[in-house]
Amino acid sequence: MIKIDEKEYAIMQILNNLANGELLSCYDFQTERNTINVNIKEISRYISMFVEETESPIEALMCVSLFEAITNYFYMNEHDWLYGLLDKPKHITKWVFETIDGPLSMHLKHTEPTDVVTIRQQVEIGDYRVDFLIEHPKFKLIIECDGYQWHEKTQTQFIKEKQRDRFFASNGYTVLHYAGKENRDNIWEASEEIADVIYKKINEE
Repeated sequence: MIKIDEKEYAIMQILNNLANGELLSCYDFQTERNTINVNIKEISRYISMFVEETESPIEALMCVSLFEAITNYFYMNEHDWLYGLLDKPKHITKWVFETIDGPLSMHLKHTEPTDVVTIRQQVEIGDYRVDFLIEHPKFKLIIECDGYQWHEKTQTQFIKEKQRDRFFASNGYTVLHYAGKENRDNIWEASEEIADVIYKKINEE
């Protein structure tokens, strides 16, 4: 598990980004225990649980950036539709972040979601464990945060990695790998790319 100070930093970053973007006032948040009047303390607790499941600082960074990229990307598209700046999207999305303390879900206020996207961490699939699994009726997307040791793999480890990816592909999963340097230097770009992939997959005919 990552150090507590890194967890706390990740949680504060998420909350600050939400508040600064006025997303707290634009989204309806729901938890397993409370479907009305979810307050910032409760959101903070669930986000804390979401970050808690990460196993490295790189994954914590991905948690923060992915949360922000998703909320901003879909907020902009659905918000512009609400205010008549864009045509109504085909799919209004509800996001469910699965935590060890139950799910935290969110969707844009004044909308009726037609689609649900679930994000989980450290998920076991067959004999493997993945960093992030993002699921929707149309797709199953795996996000892997590869550490610096990824570049130092032996030939045997490299072959096993390819076998692992082929197993996922044969079972209908799309896998996106992000190397340690990408996560450190371009984490926001990586998470925006993921949000764009999700948006395109949701809106495919």
